[in-house]
Amino acid sequence: MNKDITLEDLGYKKYENHPEQEINGPTFTTQDNPIIRYRQEDFKSVEEITFDIWEKNVWFKGYRKDLNMQLPCPINMLEIKAIYNKCKELGWLDD
Repeated sequence: MNKDITLEDLGYKKYENHPEQEINGPTFTTQDNPIIRYRQEDFKSVEEITFDIWEKNVWFKGYRKDLNMQLPCPINMLEIKAIYNKCKELGWLDD
């Protein structure tokens, strides 16, 4: 059922940073390392999942607005499935 689920399907907005080329959609520039960041925000929190393209790392960050601090963010099973699918799309997995 959720075979091809994406982070966008789960309400995340995609931002890309590729210094060597312009990508359609919102872009931002940080450092020299190309990344793809997915961000989800509501009235009380911000969650980000970042894919480091060159290092093949996935970073998670959570921020609670009401507490004004960063906290660990929970990742549910649908998000894990979407992250796995993104890693496959990026060619990071061999299956």
